Amino acid sequence: MRTHFKKPNLSVNKWQYWYILPALVFILFVGVYPIITVLQLSLTSVDAHFSPNWAGMENYLKVLRDPSFWSATVQTIRYVFLSVSLHLILGLGLSVLLVHPYVKMRVRVVARSLLILPWTVTLVVSSLLGRLALNPEFSVFAVIARSVGISWNNAILTHPDIAFWGIVAVNVWNFTPFYMLMILAQLQSIQPSLYEAADVEGATGFHKFIFITLPELKQILKFLIVFDVIGTFIQFDLVWLMTNGGPAGSI
Repeated sequence: MRTHFKKPNLSVNKWQYWYILPALVFILFVGVYPIITVLQLSLTSVDAHFSPNWAGMENYLKVLRDPSFWSATVQTIRYVFLSVSLHLILGLGLSVLLVHPYVKMRVRVVARSLLILPWTVTLVVSSLLGRLALNPEFSVFAVIARSVGISWNNAILTHPDIAFWGIVAVNVWNFTPFYMLMILAQLQSIQPSLYEAADVEGATGFHKFIFITLPELKQILKFLIVFDVIGTFIQFDLVWLMTNGGPAGSI
């Protein structure tokens, strides 16, 4: 007896395109339109009467000839590299420490709650707290130093050579908890049987970290690094609120 199979209907319903129309319109006005507008404005100049005039590539050439642009570019790359690296190292270290079997559950809960606090603070508040913490007169470092008889007059944010490190420190304090939470969630999803099998084979803690933990974290680490590089590269408010781009244009 011959069996006839009904061919599935793979035709697309024309109404399905209307379902995604609101999302497309939203992306058009929120994403595409601002980009086109910015590109258009970058190719024009404004006179004293605020009327736009076509400038072509002159604005770009003027920026590329400015030495301060290249100095700011180098500082930005340096800032992104150091911040992202410290986010990754500290976030990974804290998350691995929190899932260690020798750490009691109560300690984990308390430590996790305390470590997540910096991430719950907005960047504006973090900037203000950073300025207070690095103030040479009444910062926590100055109070501790004077309490033990040490003179503390280090104005970190007004020193051209070390103001950069103060901003990096505040950035790391603010965003490392996000790394920690994301990595911690992935660590808790790793199958314990993998570590049990490694114990049977006599693997050390270092070998388990290298050959089990890191491969299991590879995907989340890639996402975090890309996400963090983009977010840190366009970060303006933290630097501006803490130093106004100074001191002496060093940042």
